[in-house]
Amino acid sequence: MDIPAYCQRIAGAPGELAATGSNRLAPLLFIAIVLLILGATLRAFATSRTWLAVAVPLLMVAGLVGSATEPVSAQTPTCPPGYSVAMGRWLEAQAAATTTTTTVAVSPSTSTAVAAPSPTSTTTSSTTTTSTTTTTVPVLTDFSASIGALSTTLALGGDAVLQIALQEVLGGEASGPVTVRVNRPSLLLHPAANVAPPFSGSGWAFVSSNSAFYTFAYTYPGSAANAGSSILTITLPVNPSAPTATLQPATAAISLGSGGDSDTANNLANVNLLLP
Repeated sequence: MDIPAYCQRIAGAPGELAATGSNRLAPLLFIAIVLLILGATLRAFATSRTWLAVAVPLLMVAGLVGSATEPVSAQTPTCPPGYSVAMGRWLEAQAAATTTTTTVAVSPSTSTAVAAPSPTSTTTSSTTTTSTTTTTVPVLTDFSASIGALSTTLALGGDAVLQIALQEVLGGEASGPVTVRVNRPSLLLHPAANVAPPFSGSGWAFVSSNSAFYTFAYTYPGSAANAGSSILTITLPVNPSAPTATLQPATAAISLGSGGDSDTANNLANVNLLLP
């Protein structure tokens, strides 16, 4: 429990006056003593009525004196049991606690000067390092084949000119030579097995042949990706023994997985040859 400094133990402060009623008690005690003396004196020389006539005004004077000192006493706080308020010390505490508060209104437009940093100030800069992870998705390789003819209508005594186009369509890179097989229609005359027919085309090489088809191989220059179309041209004479009004397909097919090819959906192409 916090006990104010002006609260003194009763046994420890015999020289201090208790605040509660202390300012009224002194004059009352004085008046009481005076009344006792006057009463004893007047009883011997005066009647009771005369004694009362003197006692009542004295009591009124005592009451006025007590009421004049009451406001100070009434403002005095109480102390815990066993303590009394030392009036002198309480008055000193009251005087010390009196402060003057000055309120200064500051306009919103008031500017505040900011002191420049000291020359000894140290500025620390932080560097943020950003780590970027790049995921590389492998590019697939897909070769597409197409076949056509300068003229799909044949004539006895003439030649058939077949053109096979090869192209990589996904931007991938060939893992090796791309093998293409071209069939041998009976409407045309063909050399013996494993003998190359007349052909042309940069990067193309004859591999082999049998009774059913020719096999050619193509390598992109420097194995570069998506080098564009490469045309293989094969020229064969029309078979003079072929029956007229005959329609036959000429086909070109990329071998499965050849050169790293990943899609077989576009590996086969054909064109119809007609001998009227």
